[in-house]
Amino acid sequence: MNVPKRVRKEQAMYHLFGRVEGKRCKECPHLIRREYGRTYYKCEMYGNSYSEATDWGCTYVACGLIEGDHWLMYQIKARDGCVVNMLKHEPRGAAAIECEGQMRMEGL
Repeated sequence: MNVPKRVRKEQAMYHLFGRVEGKRCKECPHLIRREYGRTYYKCEMYGNSYSEATDWGCTYVACGLIEGDHWLMYQIKARDGCVVNMLKHEPRGAAAIECEGQMRMEGL
């Protein structure tokens, strides 16, 4: 996936799915509204937790998922459930480097 380290959450979505200039997240069907004493917005494709780390801005520029790429959404849901889980489980550092001649499990 190769999302650069320490990028903002919306930047990770842009890196993975692209940006759709002229559209905002508030127009996206994946933006959900949660009430916990006050209103919080979450992107269901990025991740939905009780943490402010998954709070979402309605005015963010929309990512490519607003256009309804169902295959990408299926891959996210099937793999880890949401993008934040994909990022959390992505190997970092030495584990992310592949050595020449190294076998991959997918190749077996």
